[in-house]
Amino acid sequence: MPLNNPAAAVKITIGNYTGDAAANKAIAHGLSKTPKIVFIIARGAGVVDRNGYVKDTINIGFNGDLNTVTAWTTTSFYVSNTVAAFNETGIVYDWVAIS
Repeated sequence: MPLNNPAAAVKITIGNYTGDAAANKAIAHGLSKTPKIVFIIARGAGVVDRNGYVKDTINIGFNGDLNTVTAWTTTSFYVSNTVAAFNETGIVYDWVAIS
């Protein structure tokens, strides 16, 4: 990627959301194109998901991987309410989106 071509540069945005157990929760990422990867981490050490994993570890969704992130668009990524989907009611999640 040439350094003199800012349009081709990697773009990164960050944010957070509170889980609501919605079946297809849209998270606006603020990038001008679909992200390639999204990192999501739940706040609060000791919070445990339904699989028994400690949620202060990072969950990674790659574009094309429909486990953590269920859909990708130029405006939002989506999380579901399935097991380990990082959308449990009342849990605050921080995220980083990279395009």
